[in-house]
Amino acid sequence: MLHFTIAYSSLGRHNRIEQRLTRTWSRPPDIGTEDGHTRFCTLVEVQRHTDGFDTRQKDGVLRQEAADDLSTVTLSVADAAHAARALGH
Repeated sequence: MLHFTIAYSSLGRHNRIEQRLTRTWSRPPDIGTEDGHTRFCTLVEVQRHTDGFDTRQKDGVLRQEAADDLSTVTLSVADAAHAARALGH
């Protein structure tokens, strides 16, 4: 069974309000017997909801994006959120 943790963050600047939901799942060492599975320790999911303002159309714009990443090291949810933001997710 995979265990997960969640972190929320919110920030506002540049005519937008951004909210992120970061979830991590740690892979137990006894799961994944196929080649390549043993290298991955953490699955990271980032969901980003951005409420922006389009200055040309003078209207609000809502965007929703999601990204999934695999890590070869065990990450806390805070470290995963920081790494995903650094990668542009």
